[in-house]
Parts: sequence; structure tokens; C-alpha cells
Amino acid sequence: QVRFQIFFPVVFQFIALLHSSRNEISIFRYQFFLVVLNMKCPVCESIIEFSQNDSVCAKGHSFSLRNGVYQIVSPEFASVLHPFVESLEDFRKESYNNIDPKTFKNLPHVDYDRRLWKLREIDLKLVETYIQKSYQSALDIGAWNGWLTHHLTQKGLETIAVDYFTHHLDGLGTKQYYSEEWLALQIDLERLELLDRTFDLIVINRCLNYFTTPETLVDRLKKLLNPGGTILILGLTYARNIEAIKMGLKETGETFESKYNIPFMIKEFRGYLLKSDLEALKKSGVEIHMHKELRVKSILGRLFPKRNAYYYGSYIMP
Repeated sequence: QVRFQIFFPVVFQFIALLHSSRNEISIFRYQFFLVVLNMKCPVCESIIEFSQNDSVCAKGHSFSLRNGVYQIVSPEFASVLHPFVESLEDFRKESYNNIDPKTFKNLPHVDYDRRLWKLREIDLKLVETYIQKSYQSALDIGAWNGWLTHHLTQKGLETIAVDYFTHHLDGLGTKQYYSEEWLALQIDLERLELLDRTFDLIVINRCLNYFTTPETLVDRLKKLLNPGGTILILGLTYARNIEAIKMGLKETGETFESKYNIPFMIKEFRGYLLKSDLEALKKSGVEIHMHKELRVKSILGRLFPKRNAYYYGSYIMP
């Protein structure tokens, strides 16, 4: 009943917006998205009602916003996640303090941190080749600062961006600097099934190696995928120099924990992918591809242990 009470005023708004600007229509679509979104409460799994100011489930569990991001996490997980996120924001502040927010709308096409953004320029070209005309919705997992999310929205996809991080310069909170509108959710990424809906496109955005069980993630995501839909796995960087990666993670973790006195890992994760992970993905029906634009680097990565080999994965639901 609440949904219908909100639905009809929104329909009248749509009629008024037929001759409005692209940005106004984007805002309207975002408001409509809040009405029709089904998401289960992380505490009791009843359906959450979203408004522009907060979100409350049918049994009264409420969830707040931070920097325009809905924080849909249980109190138990929040007690671990939020101190970690706040500490990591401080830990990483030198990497984002000098960024001009006006540049976000140009991502990934920016002239700073070229090594980082060049790879994402290649990712964007790849993602665009998989977007079919019939696609209407997308889920961006590990969306970070919205570098991909705003392009998905520009393509006309109703997009949900999910991540742990909500900072206004280094997380989902950056959405305030874009003209496009999308729904940003801070949720437990190991419980994506709480998104009680399906998508045409699901992007695992360079974060597979940070999941507890990366080898089973695709099988779980298939339940959220529409027939004919696509799962894309970006950043399948297969590194053979595992000991160096372990050492780097160990040193970073020790520095972080000594400074903030909290664990560096809120979830158990490896932080890198093994050949066995790629084999497990193949068994799940994922096709592993070598980036054409990174073919030479990938071949060198196969020959020399200190170099990386660059791949991506795709799965299309029958």
C-alpha cells in the first residue's frame, strides 16, 4: 500500500518531466528506483522501504545515510565495518586529499595516476561492448568512486553501486559530484542475495580477490542475473610472484594495525588470485579472456614471474 501511495505522485511527476532536462529525468528515475527497489533487511530479511532521507524495514529496523549512501548493514557488522572504514579513510588520505572533485565526471579519462586509470579506460571499453540494447539494469560491485557507475547510468541502465566505502572523495559518497543519479549502498558484499531483484549486467569491479570465497562468487551471482544477462569480472590479474604480494599485504597490515589498533581485514580474504581460482571460474561457466590491449604485457607475465598477466572473465546467462 505504501508503494502505491508513492507510485502515483511519481507518475504525475514523470508526465511533467517529459520535456525536462536530462539531469531532471535522471533524478526522477532515481526517485522511481527507490520506490520499486526490493531489498531485504540484513537483520530480519523483511523488505526495506527506501525514502530520500532514510530506509526502514517492515519490522522497524532503520538504516541511515552517509554522503548520500544508504548504509544497509546489521548492527553487528556495522560495529566492525564502520571503525575499519573510518580508519582506512585516514590511512589513505594522502592518495585522495589533492584530488579535484570536478575531475570525477571525467573518470577514467583523467591525466593523473595514469597507470591506474589507463587500465580502467580499457575496462570501460570492454564493458561497453557487452551492454546490449535490451539491457535496463546493472549492479556495480566494488564501485569505489563511481568511475564506472556513471558511465553505466549514462548508457540508460538503472544502476545500483555497492561497496564498503562511503567517503566523499574515496568511496560511494563521490556520487554527489556527478550529474547522473544512481543508488549507492553500503552493504555486506558477502550477502548480495539481500538485493531481492535481478539485473541484466553485473560487474565485479576489480575486487574478486577481496572476497572470502572468490571461486564461488559467480555461482551465487547467477541468482541475481536475468536470462541473457552478463556477469563481467574486471581485473583478473593473475600474479605468479605470490610471495612478494603476501609480503606487501603483511607489511601494510602491520602498519595499519599498529596505528589504529584494529584488524586490517574485516573479512578473511587472500588479496590475490591463484591459478586454481581461474580454473574454478571456468567450471562455473566463466570464459577467461586475455585483454587484447594488454596482450604483450600478459605474454610477458607468463614468461617472467615478477610480471602480471591481465585477464577478464565473462559469463552470459542462457
